[in-house]
Amino acid sequence: MIASPMKRGKAVNSFRLFSRRYRDGFLFQYKAIKSVADWTVMLYLIIPSLVIGTMIYRSWWIDIPDWVEQIPFELFYLIPFLYILTGYFRTCLLEADQVFLVKHQRLILGLKKWGIFSSYAGSFLLTAAVGGLIAPFWLNHYALNFFSFVVYIVFLLSSKWSHMAVKGVLAGRKKDWKRTGLFLLAILVQLQLWGTAYRLIAAGFEIILLLVSVGLVAFSLFLNRKRIFSKNSMKRNLHIEGILKVKWISLIFMFSQHVEKQPVSSERSKPRLFRKSQRLFKRQTPTFGYLELFTKVLIRNFTYSATYTQSIGVLSFSQIVLPALWLKLGAAALVALSILVWNEWIWEKLIIKHPIGSKYSVKAEFIKVQSITRTLAFIPYFVILAISMLRYFGVF
Repeated sequence: MIASPMKRGKAVNSFRLFSRRYRDGFLFQYKAIKSVADWTVMLYLIIPSLVIGTMIYRSWWIDIPDWVEQIPFELFYLIPFLYILTGYFRTCLLEADQVFLVKHQRLILGLKKWGIFSSYAGSFLLTAAVGGLIAPFWLNHYALNFFSFVVYIVFLLSSKWSHMAVKGVLAGRKKDWKRTGLFLLAILVQLQLWGTAYRLIAAGFEIILLLVSVGLVAFSLFLNRKRIFSKNSMKRNLHIEGILKVKWISLIFMFSQHVEKQPVSSERSKPRLFRKSQRLFKRQTPTFGYLELFTKVLIRNFTYSATYTQSIGVLSFSQIVLPALWLKLGAAALVALSILVWNEWIWEKLIIKHPIGSKYSVKAEFIKVQSITRTLAFIPYFVILAISMLRYFGVF
């Protein structure tokens, strides 16, 4: 991709190289989407959805839907926060550039700059689309002025840029508790900034919020400049490019139940809990053996426990923020479904789809343990829901 034009005597500049790689990446993603969205899906699902979605969006400007009246402004203000947590700044590097970098460092630096710039431009357009989507509710339903809305979108964009830059720095770190802690700290800092932005908008200090946004943009530029000129960021940049390249393929695989998925290997490390793997239960029965396996895996593996914690956190947040009873119960039903799926997912990983443990999946003890863990998982769920209902009906 680099050497062939130079062999023919043609000069290759960084922009031409970036354009070619960006086009190749776009075609790769297009083929991945086209593999599941053929002409029948386009004709009967995607195109009608776009037409109907356009008509619904137009109706929002004419008459605000009834369901929005049940959503307080504080919750509506925080919904786009989920949007800033996605995405990376890309550099359009390839594996072969680790060799090519030695002789053509200026070309690689230019390629990095164009890649970072394209990420800024792409996130700008996407944020503008998000702003256009929420504009009818912000301006018509909540009756806030246009300048406040523009300042909010500017803050949304700067917040996304700063978080994308921080994610780019953390992507090169080894997956351990320190990286997880730094990532959670970054999210907490963003939440604090969003709370400050809400108070500034409510108080009419939009100019101060603009200055905060400028600071966030400068922070993202500072971190990205280090990524561009650092000679030790090649591995990190290639890791990010690998994630972005297969993002649509991973999404397709996630929703494909009958497609065989290659297991992802991870570096083995000593667990911080139960290092000597002593028994948790004195009774030695198959039921207690399954429970011990479930308990140790749940505590050792952050992914399993974090998914359940997120579900309980969403339930607590929805019961506190949502005003209407039907919204509270609807959110609780969705969380209940997620807990059921979570329980089945863990047992599939441990036993059902395990090459050795699959033969135990039909045992009566295993089926009994599945129902036990399902019941235990719902205890915090029903406690939170009961407290919410008692508060809603004024019992306390």
